[in-house]
Amino acid sequence: MNFAAYREILAVGPVRRLLMIAIVARIPHAAAGVLLTLHVVESMHLTYAAAGSIAAAITVGLAIGAPWRGRMVDVYGLRKALIPSVIAEVVVWGTAPFLNFQLLIVAAFIGGLFAGPIFSVVRQALGVMVPQEQRRTAYALDSMGGELTFMVATRRRCHAGHE
Repeated sequence: MNFAAYREILAVGPVRRLLMIAIVARIPHAAAGVLLTLHVVESMHLTYAAAGSIAAAITVGLAIGAPWRGRMVDVYGLRKALIPSVIAEVVVWGTAPFLNFQLLIVAAFIGGLFAGPIFSVVRQALGVMVPQEQRRTAYALDSMGGELTFMVATRRRCHAGHE
């Protein structure tokens, strides 16, 4: 297999940094579902069905929030549109361990509603940073980074569940 095309993309400092930051930035999103499940089942001593309702609340929030957040990026630009997402996610996930179950469902919905569009933002940035003839390779590297993110998040989740 020829890795020259990948080396060429990774030789561009800003692209390399974006791909590395993307791996790290995606970890909380990749780990959230299982971490919340462990929290509800192990810490709150509730059922997996209760944990599933938390996952459902996040999913409904994401389903409503993703198109809305995307529109905000179009209208206000990326930086201005991401500020509310960052603030909301810090508040929601920073307080989640201290909430009772009913408030956790509300917080999970809000967390989903304001979830930062990390995957989309990285793809948009690559589309701007990389010439068209190299985009397929850059997107392939981003996909590999996404898989690495889920591997790291899964490893952390497995260890968190056994401690």
